[in-house]
Amino acid sequence: MVSIEYVNQQLDTIGYRRHFWVNPEINELANILMPSEEIVECVSGNYEGGGAFLVVTNERLLLIDKKVLQFLTIEDMRFDKINQIDYSYRLIAAYLNVNSGLKNLKFSSLNKVRLRKLVNYIQVFITESKKNETIQIDQQSKHLEGINHRLSTYLKAQDQTLNELSSQLRSNQNTNEQINEPETYSHQSNQQLIDMAKREIVHAKNFIHSKSSVILDKEKRIRASYFIGKIIFADQSRI
Repeated sequence: MVSIEYVNQQLDTIGYRRHFWVNPEINELANILMPSEEIVECVSGNYEGGGAFLVVTNERLLLIDKKVLQFLTIEDMRFDKINQIDYSYRLIAAYLNVNSGLKNLKFSSLNKVRLRKLVNYIQVFITESKKNETIQIDQQSKHLEGINHRLSTYLKAQDQTLNELSSQLRSNQNTNEQINEPETYSHQSNQQLIDMAKREIVHAKNFIHSKSSVILDKEKRIRASYFIGKIIFADQSRI
């Protein structure tokens, strides 16, 4: 919400002179606009519900219709949701049709000049919105590729570590059998390695669980499942 003084200042900036028949809609703007929004263009006219006030800000397209007895209609269209704009004018009036999926706004105005300027601003903002959306998609795709690469590298490193632990367990077991070390010492040595393996298993499970949402293809999901299974199966009789 903003003050009515802020709204009047914005209207003065774009050179719009208030008319008494749109005073209710202009006053309602103070309850709709956000502090970061700026009015770029506006025009009065008619839509299917009667007289209305059409406003373009730097963030959205607004249609406001406020009648007596507290009847109020507000149409809010974001630029990234608008699919199509049709504009035409005749001898007396100009016509605008805005389609945004489920919403379809039809508006007409006797002020052809202002409505044409308003359409031009909408087209500019739509182009910028689509461009920013494309840039964000590219950035997100690169970010996910980087995460998947780091995750793959981590999985390989953990696989190698567990293979080394498994080999060390087998080596210690063979050594203990050859030199007939006391059973208590052999049990303690192997138990330490088993505890290390358990910690690696828990750490790997937690990491894979937290990152599983960014594994994009089926092959990597299978690889992650195989990796966990291999860890658990490495020494099932001991862990």
